[in-house]
Amino acid sequence: MSVIKSQNKVFNEIMKKDVPICKLDTNSLTVTIFNVDTQTEEYRTFH
Repeated sequence: MSVIKSQNKVFNEIMKKDVPICKLDTNSLTVTIFNVDTQTEEYRTFH
């Protein structure tokens, strides 16, 4: 499994640390995007 993370980061106030804006899991073709407004991660899987 290979996960590619963006170099750009934002501060997650819930976790109290910087997190990548997006991540791509090349094994399952899942994109994880951090939503700054809601402080949550949104997942999208492509088939």
